[in-house]
Amino acid sequence: MQCITHISVANALSLVSLRPTSIGGLISTVVGASLGGGIPDYDANKDKKADYFLVGSGLLLIIAFIMGYILNIKCLIIDDKPLYTVITGIILILITCLYGRRMGHRTFLHSICGLAIFSLIFYFCLTPLFISFVIGMVSHILLDITTIKQVKVFYPSNYGISLKKSVYNGKLNKILLLLSIIINIIYIIVFIW
Repeated sequence: MQCITHISVANALSLVSLRPTSIGGLISTVVGASLGGGIPDYDANKDKKADYFLVGSGLLLIIAFIMGYILNIKCLIIDDKPLYTVITGIILILITCLYGRRMGHRTFLHSICGLAIFSLIFYFCLTPLFISFVIGMVSHILLDITTIKQVKVFYPSNYGISLKKSVYNGKLNKILLLLSIIINIIYIIVFIW
């Protein structure tokens, strides 16, 4: 699956599941889902595009934090957490991503172990993003299991899972991308209405 599909599906699932009713809740849901849907593919390419994604993710968290502070939206990112807790969380996320990148594609960042570590970081440091992040990361792993390349869900074990039902930019990817974009647009229109 393409990264854009992972992020779009993560957002659709999070919006429909969590149904945020405030602007702070909406932004927290979208930021968390986007990170959960995108972070596992940081290990896919060892090029500048992946580095830009990681830096962009860190900047997204910082911008969301600043917006929450300026607009006094308590539930956005910090949820009354001390600044050092939020910064510690962002640093731990970056370190965990860098570690995962060294392990290879579809290993640590696509595993139960990786999910558990990220979940703990988000739960304790970036609590408002926790549920949407988990939804995003779980959906990413499950979507990748449908492809022809194995996912080492039980990493560090070498055992991999693959349903061999789709390819990177195949029909399933395009259908899921289209459906999730439609769901996201409908949710945003209804939210604004």
